[in-house]
Amino acid sequence: MSTHYDVIVVGAGPAGLMAAKTAGENGLKVALIERKERITDINRSCSMMLVSLGGEYLGERILLNTKKNRLCFPRYGFTIPYEGPHQDFYTWSIYSHRGHKIQLGDYEENFRKGETGRASAVYNKEILLKGLLKEVVSLQVDVFPSHNVIGTMKDGGKVKVITREGKSFKGTFVIGADGRVSRLATTLGLNRGRKFFGDVGDGATRKLCPLSNLSR
Repeated sequence: MSTHYDVIVVGAGPAGLMAAKTAGENGLKVALIERKERITDINRSCSMMLVSLGGEYLGERILLNTKKNRLCFPRYGFTIPYEGPHQDFYTWSIYSHRGHKIQLGDYEENFRKGETGRASAVYNKEILLKGLLKEVVSLQVDVFPSHNVIGTMKDGGKVKVITREGKSFKGTFVIGADGRVSRLATTLGLNRGRKFFGDVGDGATRKLCPLSNLSR
């Protein structure tokens, strides 16, 4: 396998797999680097929910097509495979810290509408990742599991990506899809001017980073 690529994608979650898939579909030479040994394994808590089936969310309304086994994104003009199970939800109930309930939608009414009445659905993320990975591999993308990226540097107009395992990759573009607290973004010096608005969980994370970053 080559160590020189048009695009290097760091992180093989849904965002990284989609980035590698799209680049491969456009004829680019792509490397996909993931620190986990088994890319499709889910080893942490994840909601695994499609939240926008009942309306637009961030400018898009996702469609779950159970006949074609696809997730559809009509505004942005693409679909992805999904052949797993799902659980439909037809309403939302929100409780305040004082116990007050806010009911969004009428369950009985929405249930009678069937698929058109559902507000959201839970899916199997492992199956989603398997479908995306299958398409990525079919596009001749070089996939490197068990490679933990620890550093990046500019090198002669390119970007060099270095892993803890002693391997280095050189690319024209590098896409960081390694999570909300992106190590790649940190090593490239990105997002230093971004404001901190808050954190989730135990407070160990004190930096706000986007889900993906592009560097050349």
